[in-house]
Amino acid sequence: MITNGNQEILNVTLWISILIYFLLAIVFICHRPLQRNFPVNLIILMIMNYCFGYSLIFVTSDVRLRPVFLVLIMLTIFCVGIAIFTIQTKYGLLSYIGVIGQILIALIAFGIVTLLNTFVLKMEFIVTIQALIVVLLAIICLMTSIQFIMHGKRGDITEEDYVFATQL
Repeated sequence: MITNGNQEILNVTLWISILIYFLLAIVFICHRPLQRNFPVNLIILMIMNYCFGYSLIFVTSDVRLRPVFLVLIMLTIFCVGIAIFTIQTKYGLLSYIGVIGQILIALIAFGIVTLLNTFVLKMEFIVTIQALIVVLLAIICLMTSIQFIMHGKRGDITEEDYVFATQL
């Protein structure tokens, strides 16, 4: 049971964690030599991940587990589908065929999760719709990140900038 005194301490540490994350992100983005200095960039990235993880755990501690489980299933199906799509085709993820392929994979994942939700979990349908919206946002972030790393077009990430790119 969390008492009022402990709740205040947790709130303060949450804001400190968020502040440290954003300060390190600003320093890391604005100071170019830190991005390529080998041990320092990994240490900064590790501290940022700890701060982000702490704030994420704190914020999601009140969330029910079943909707998170639905999103996890949908993202797993999507990531496997994207891996198979990129191995089997020569098209980029941001081409028309790539976007259509991603939408179809997302709809397949949505259908599987809807069947699972209908027959096993028996939750409200709106929870599945919310999970689909979260997955679509994650898909947009994932496809642009993969496209920047894998293809040498505008916005290309060099091998030296991988640590900086993971921070974004």
